[in-house]
Amino acid sequence: MMPRPGPEETAEMLNLVGLDSLDSLIDEAVPSKIRLPRPLHLPAARSEHEALAELRTIASQNQIFRSFIGMGYYDCITPPVIQRNVLENPAHPRQYPGLHRVHQEAGILRQHFLLAQGRRF
Repeated sequence: MMPRPGPEETAEMLNLVGLDSLDSLIDEAVPSKIRLPRPLHLPAARSEHEALAELRTIASQNQIFRSFIGMGYYDCITPPVIQRNVLENPAHPRQYPGLHRVHQEAGILRQHFLLAQGRRF
């Protein structure tokens, strides 16, 4: 984590942009329409151990269901959004290296087949 600038550095940066305070910088940089007119009411800071304990409590409420992925093919309609974004997405094989290797091997086999027949690919 980078250290916060000290008062001298802050004053120098504000002087460089022609402002006299951080509040005036915020006034110019953040539109008033999106600013919250009141201070944030944040809970007190917690230690890492306290935060992890709360996350474990929340996670213990999860329900575990059986996954049927890879259990077989069913003749069903594939929604176009799934077909386009998952099955036909050129970036998809990069997210699954095993599948990417299969695509590469299929391309190499095609090239060898065409070369064996005396054709260019």
